[in-house]
Amino acid sequence: MEILELVEEMGTNYMIARTHRGLAYIWTWRPEIDEDDLDAMISRPTAEHGALVGPKEKLIWEVENCVGSYRWCGDDEQAEAAEEVVEVLKAAIEAA
Repeated sequence: MEILELVEEMGTNYMIARTHRGLAYIWTWRPEIDEDDLDAMISRPTAEHGALVGPKEKLIWEVENCVGSYRWCGDDEQAEAAEEVVEVLKAAIEAA
C-alpha cells in the first residue's frame, strides 16, 4: 500500500492510498495501517475507523459529505479544519 496523502486533524488520520484493491480513502485513529487492516476497514467501517475503495468521483463525494459536513455542523475550529482536510484530500485524489 502506498500512502499518497496523510492529514492528521480532528483526532483522525485521513489518508488517500493506492492499494491492491484500488484507490482508497481511509479514516482512522491509528497512526499506521497495513493491507490486512485495510480489508477489515473496508468490510466493517465505523465512523472512527474505516476505508472506502472506488473511482475518484466516489471518493471525492465521500470526502465532501463525510469530512466536509463539519464545515456546516461543527464549530468554527472544526469548520476550518474540515475545509483544509477536504481540499488536501480532493487534490490527492484528483492527482492520483
